[in-house]
Amino acid sequence: AQLKEGLWVVHSQTINAPGGKKVDADSTLCRNHAYDQRVRALAKQVNSSTHRCTTLKDSIHGKTYSVAIGGELGGVVIDSRSTTTYQSESTHTETHQSYTPPLDGVSETTVIEDQKFLGPCPIGSRPGDMTRANGTELNLAPPRQ
Repeated sequence: AQLKEGLWVVHSQTINAPGGKKVDADSTLCRNHAYDQRVRALAKQVNSSTHRCTTLKDSIHGKTYSVAIGGELGGVVIDSRSTTTYQSESTHTETHQSYTPPLDGVSETTVIEDQKFLGPCPIGSRPGDMTRANGTELNLAPPRQ
């Protein structure tokens, strides 16, 4: 599903186990279709000498996209399962990851992310421009292949 081009507000909550500590983050993201396509393509190619991942399942049913990824990062086996539901101007994603052995003391992570379309990107901004709640700005656009 293609998302509307323009400025999106992103709210995410990360919960690590053990401990159940919750971390909330808010930001805005300027996006267009080319940016979204490059990010999706890059996500399917996460392989390097220390990080090897494979897409185990990748499916779309109506407005719901599900993906399961298995991988290894520096000797830690990672199992990631994510489901995103798309509406006309919003998305809701839930991602569950497990780490064996635990990664820096964390055995599981849950990330819940809600995105909502706000309108046009500010003048002068580029696709991939993100502004965090504290005002920090960065560009997340992957390099062109």
